[in-house]
Amino acid sequence: MSHSNADRGRSTIFSKPQKMIASATILAVCSLLATSESIPGSDEYDVVIVGAGLTGLSAARELKKLAPKARVKLLEARDQVGGRIRARTMRTAEGEASLDT
Repeated sequence: MSHSNADRGRSTIFSKPQKMIASATILAVCSLLATSESIPGSDEYDVVIVGAGLTGLSAARELKKLAPKARVKLLEARDQVGGRIRARTMRTAEGEASLDT
């Protein structure tokens, strides 16, 4: 099996446990942020996280666990969270598959 230059240097295989962990992390952080208290009319935050990929979502989750009253703002340019893991293509024995969390 030959790989193009575009395929070299990046991982295209995600194990089932990795996909499950990624999905669970995204869901957990989204529910934490959705249920966290917001301050109407206030633009003051203790922490601003730029990017709602796995790193940003994990950071938000850990901050809310460690400091539940912290005012955390999570910024994302796209209309959905997940970052690069959202739409990765991977090679499988059956061909290509898309990971869409």
